[in-house]
Amino acid sequence: MLTSATSLFGVTLLGALALFTVIRPRLALMCFVFCVPCPGLPDVLGFDPRLYWAFFLGVCALYARLTSGEAKLPRLAVLAWLGFVSLAAIIIWQNHFGLDSEDLESAYSFFRYFTAGSLVFFAFRQLVTTREEMLRFIPVFASSVLCVSIEGLWEAIHSYAVGGGGRIEGLFGNPNYLAGFLALSVSILLLLRRYGLTPDRVRTRKLLTVAIAAGTLCCISTLSRGGITALILGISLNWFFLINPTMNLKRLVAALIPAAVTVVILTTGQLMSVRFRVTYSDDPNTLDSATVNQGVEDLSRLEAALYAIDLIEQHPVFGSGIGTFAATNYKNTGNYVANHDTYLEILTGTGVVGFSLLAGILWALAAALTPPQRKSLGAVLGVTLAVCATTDLMQALEFFAVLALAHSFVTQCVDVESEDSIRDGVGAGLGSEAQWPGFSMSQD
Repeated sequence: MLTSATSLFGVTLLGALALFTVIRPRLALMCFVFCVPCPGLPDVLGFDPRLYWAFFLGVCALYARLTSGEAKLPRLAVLAWLGFVSLAAIIIWQNHFGLDSEDLESAYSFFRYFTAGSLVFFAFRQLVTTREEMLRFIPVFASSVLCVSIEGLWEAIHSYAVGGGGRIEGLFGNPNYLAGFLALSVSILLLLRRYGLTPDRVRTRKLLTVAIAAGTLCCISTLSRGGITALILGISLNWFFLINPTMNLKRLVAALIPAAVTVVILTTGQLMSVRFRVTYSDDPNTLDSATVNQGVEDLSRLEAALYAIDLIEQHPVFGSGIGTFAATNYKNTGNYVANHDTYLEILTGTGVVGFSLLAGILWALAAALTPPQRKSLGAVLGVTLAVCATTDLMQALEFFAVLALAHSFVTQCVDVESEDSIRDGVGAGLGSEAQWPGFSMSQD
């Protein structure tokens, strides 16, 4: 039987989480990183403890900010975030008269999850202040990704072996979200492996290697076109920045070729044929049904995207309210289909003004990094942009958490010396035994 946050169990659990977070905020953040890739928790418990936990972490981070007097986030990023949150809240309130109670609650839930995800990012920057503290998160994050991957692979073995079980969803309840999370996590794990390991951390290196391999296999096992493309893009970009961190247009285009080829292969029926056979068996009747179902699904998404463009044209400046697109789409077209695109969700929800404010946040965060730090995040940024094109990440706590980890990691663990050492080691043939500040190529 499902419970609620106000039940005895819910109050006890949330009270324990609050007390734990207040007493040991950094350890609580570490545990949050391990537990956050479980968006299916509300289906099991009846409420989502991750949401409340994120607010607890945000309060502790705000207290640390006030007591220390040191701001870790750029002032411009904070102001732009406050502007976006205020804008989103005002637009939802103005448009709430046209929504029924269920759709209005969905919009408010969307708003709460975005705010909670932002607070997790804030907590990372304020609570994790040294390189040593940041390095403790590496095995925790790797273990989290490994657990998600093992669960997904176990589901794939049972589902695909008999056929007819459908695509794997893992702990996410959606194969595309699972694939997107794993693609992003693999790119971050490659970043951590490159900069965060000293030669004596053999066990951690092995753990990262296993987590990367398991995450890659599980991502492919989802048979998600967008997720696999993002995975290939991340691996290609990581190799691009490893071989030569110096950017130029020709090398960047060369790094994008594998992803482009993957898109062509996955959209010309090659993956679809395999996908139908392993998820619907070899029965010709079920294969025909699978083809029809996939066509309807793709058409509904296309229609939703086309209507989103129409909605943007109707409300170009401030949008029509985040989290309200599915309800608006249903009232106007009869299709209750949400945006599967973060960019369209932002533009339909908050218009050009909201999109500009979010772009300002990203610009301010990037401007606060050094050139080597920005380059080290290149692959993660590429994967994030790719995943945003096929999934809506505005209310995905797990994506906020892992991106916060990546951003905090480069601020604490990537510097000019480590980047120069990696470049010198690569130029020497990837075989030097020199002790680099943040990475040892000889043991990879």
